Amino acid sequence: MEHEEWGERTQAMLLIVGAFEILGLVIRRSPKVKLVHGAAALAGLAAVFCVYEAGEHGGELVYGYAGGVGVRSGDPEDVQRLLLAGYYHQALAERAAGRADQAAALFSAAAAQFPSDPEVRMLEAESTLRDRKNPQAALDQLARINPPAGNRFIASQLASLQADALRSGSTQPRP
Repeated sequence: MEHEEWGERTQAMLLIVGAFEILGLVIRRSPKVKLVHGAAALAGLAAVFCVYEAGEHGGELVYGYAGGVGVRSGDPEDVQRLLLAGYYHQALAERAAGRADQAAALFSAAAAQFPSDPEVRMLEAESTLRDRKNPQAALDQLARINPPAGNRFIASQLASLQADALRSGSTQPRP
């Protein structure tokens, strides 16, 4: 989240720099143009700082979530994220190879390893729907997931998966 926030700050600062530069062009014959150029320079320095911070937090993400694989830091949390990345990417490879049962087993193993992570549990439910083709079981799994308060992204993903499962269930023949 910090990486995203610094990225948004960077965007805002660069827009401010651009606005100062445009203003400088508009009033280029005014005696106040030097003041505008000075403000643009200060905003530019702030933007450089924002870029640095966004990059720093991005690097932490990369190394903590399998880019630099948590083995460098030795932090158990980083190693756990590496394990999760392994489950995820291997499951996708199994799915791409047409081995849906193996993909589903890997997503289930990840959910067993990370039972309190709603995103991992949603991956398992999606796999139940997609790989095991069992919309009712997916709905049951999704019903047990409580998205963190205030996290609209996870809440909307959860609702979308529920809608997909309901849609899939209604297209399947009834016994």
